[in-house]
Amino acid sequence: MEVSSLPLDSLVGQAKSWEWLESKFNASIETQEKNFSAKGRMRMRKDSLIWISIKPDIAIFEVFRLLILPDSTQALDLLNKNYYFGANGDLSKAAGIPFELLQLQEAMLGRPFFTQKQESYRTGALGDLLWAASNGAESMKENPDLILPGQFLSFESPGRIQQIILGQPQQQQRTDITIHSYTGQEGYLLPQVLSLKSTGPGRRLTIRMEFSKYRLNEELSFPFTVPDSYPRKSIQEIQSKP
Repeated sequence: MEVSSLPLDSLVGQAKSWEWLESKFNASIETQEKNFSAKGRMRMRKDSLIWISIKPDIAIFEVFRLLILPDSTQALDLLNKNYYFGANGDLSKAAGIPFELLQLQEAMLGRPFFTQKQESYRTGALGDLLWAASNGAESMKENPDLILPGQFLSFESPGRIQQIILGQPQQQQRTDITIHSYTGQEGYLLPQVLSLKSTGPGRRLTIRMEFSKYRLNEELSFPFTVPDSYPRKSIQEIQSKP
């Protein structure tokens, strides 16, 4: 029997205070055009930035460095010697996923980063499944092609999100995030395997990330120097590249 009286706060769990976070990861990325795998290192400072260094599985040296700030994202393409810069709003449209610093940081900590305080959520339990949904979005759980306004969250147990589904009908876009497993680190519960799938008109993006060697609350550096010889390109120039 469905029970619709579970407090949303009790399902989400309380955020634990943190300042610095570092992790290594392996990632596989699929688009409509190509598939590739990579490994890298991610560093974050709360509310300030995300720094990512990437190299392909077959490469010894770093080929890509990313710096996500509250209002913009910068990237160094070390292989082709280019520098990219874009507003986070432009990158959201290009990638088909929400691209805001605070939301991405919450995602890396296994929390529902699309939750909006002004939205009204229904909550319930069906067997072992705990769930919360805004605007009737629970229908999206049963239909992978359905796009409704709002967000559906399912939980393994309170504080352990299993899946986040976000429907954006105006963009004909749907984003599914699944946290396959967690790991305990220094009293924190952090995602161990996370996947993201975004679909929209003529676009499909799937990312699977496996995290390892978390390090918490130790001060980190974020090296990001742009060589003078690297031309600066916008996201629009990247998209128009044949």
